[in-house]
Amino acid sequence: MRHGLAKNGVQNKFSCPVCRQEAPVPPGGLETLVRNFYMRKVIDFMKDQKAPDGRLCEYCNHKEATFMCQGCPETNQLCATCREFHDKIPSCKGHSLVPLSQVDLSVNPANMREQLRHVLDKSQHCDKHDGELLTFYCEEDDTVACRDCILETHSKHDFKKVGDEVKVQRDLIQDKIKFLTTEKLFRFEKAEKAIVQTEDGLTENHTKVLRLVDSQNLVMTKEIDENSAIIKREIKDYYQQLEKDVREQTDIYLTTVKQHLETYETKVQSDYTEMKRFINGRSREIMTEVKALTSTQLKNLEAEKDRSM
Repeated sequence: MRHGLAKNGVQNKFSCPVCRQEAPVPPGGLETLVRNFYMRKVIDFMKDQKAPDGRLCEYCNHKEATFMCQGCPETNQLCATCREFHDKIPSCKGHSLVPLSQVDLSVNPANMREQLRHVLDKSQHCDKHDGELLTFYCEEDDTVACRDCILETHSKHDFKKVGDEVKVQRDLIQDKIKFLTTEKLFRFEKAEKAIVQTEDGLTENHTKVLRLVDSQNLVMTKEIDENSAIIKREIKDYYQQLEKDVREQTDIYLTTVKQHLETYETKVQSDYTEMKRFINGRSREIMTEVKALTSTQLKNLEAEKDRSM
């Protein structure tokens, strides 16, 4: 806006960015201008993005849907923020919206409108008195009421039929519209078109951002998969090399053990042969001694025999 003020070259005046009409700069400067309500809503909408827990809004595709519109044929599930934008669109005026919590989304889509009509019809009846239509309006309590409610609660209040109050309010709106000049109506319509264009631009930017996020997600997923494959291949190569090294070390160890066992076996065999030789030699000596002793005893026995005869 400061750029536009300097470009126009008009002191203490600026061009409205919506209606393009010149307006005076307030005494406090541009900072004291009333902020654009609709643009603030757009900014708040962008800042208030969060991941939903339930169904996505079919307008912004990001926040949780909390309303269902009976008049919109396709994109009929809205979040609270998008409902405000929906209600400002001229073609959506008069659409009936019901809380999504009152709609059974598991039913056949062909029966959805019948269900919506049932919910809307239910909202026209008193929740305190079954079957009683809300046909009266209590001015003191600013609420609608059925016949029984009037008798029980609002009998001493000023009340009228709902249809009469609707006519009064409609006439008041028509009177206010008549006081609007053609120029103001033109500005209002132009501002409304600017809001619609802003909404369209916002939706388009939102779609681009989501596409960019999806694209980045695909790229990152591809990189993760590639890195995962590389890591798996490296782990497999390392395991194979480790298995080879262990097998070689095992072969060397087994060869060494085999050599030690063979050496031990040779030594045991040598000791066994030597022991066997020693036992055989000792056995012969004992047998010679036994033979000699036996021979001596036999001779002694023969000698005693001869003496006794």
